[in-house]
Amino acid sequence: MILIGSTARDHLSITISRWLIDEPDNPVDAAWLVSEIEIAAGPFRGRFETQLRREDVVSWRDDLALLDREFRPGLARFSPTLEHAVVFVVTVGNTGALSVDGWAAPAIGSAAKQRLEFSFPIDQSVRELLTPVEAYLHGFHDRAEGLE
Repeated sequence: MILIGSTARDHLSITISRWLIDEPDNPVDAAWLVSEIEIAAGPFRGRFETQLRREDVVSWRDDLALLDREFRPGLARFSPTLEHAVVFVVTVGNTGALSVDGWAAPAIGSAAKQRLEFSFPIDQSVRELLTPVEAYLHGFHDRAEGLE
């Protein structure tokens, strides 16, 4: 599980469970991951299943890695290119404190106009966020190579 925050307090967690398509025949199908998102913000708690693209997790990992290397204020943005079920930004402030801001919404194509916005400080280092992201990416390697 990729945990942003603390399970005892406000948090956002991403659990990637499996590939959406077991034996893809093209690079687009090879990238989809079935994931569960859980958000706890103040009195609001919920979880839902969605699909994330591996490339979007890689992009967020790269932003986190840059913040970890440079140890300065900045942003690591998770903003999926196709499905926008969850969008968030981890911010490193001037004092080094981290926070997360974002929103979650039903799947694209849903008639519902519902959206949960969240914002909370987190008591973690960038390295503590980066380590489980790298572990997930290692376990869910890039399968698109060689597929046309």
